[in-house]
Amino acid sequence: MDDIQLQQRSNGIFKTIQTFEKLFPDEFETCGIYKCGHCNATGISNKHSLGHCSNCGGMGYVGFKKLYGEHICRSCNGYGCGRCNDSGTVDWISHANGSDMTKGPII
Repeated sequence: MDDIQLQQRSNGIFKTIQTFEKLFPDEFETCGIYKCGHCNATGISNKHSLGHCSNCGGMGYVGFKKLYGEHICRSCNGYGCGRCNDSGTVDWISHANGSDMTKGPII
């Protein structure tokens, strides 16, 4: 995936979670997803930079574990990186053995 596709995918996930939060606030509170405290759910690193928040990977939310039936990559929080082949998700085996966890620079 190129950078534009990754950003579009990230924006789609962000809007889906944001809509869920607005339409079903009670269910949202109990589902384990919460706004990123580092970027206040904006997904950007700070107001002076358009870089991705390092805590949530640009998603604005953290705590979601599965997406499209697969586990969220723990290195990029679903945004897409070298550890998950830019898909944002990994299969259960990769998740179980921890190969999606940040152990150094993301490729």
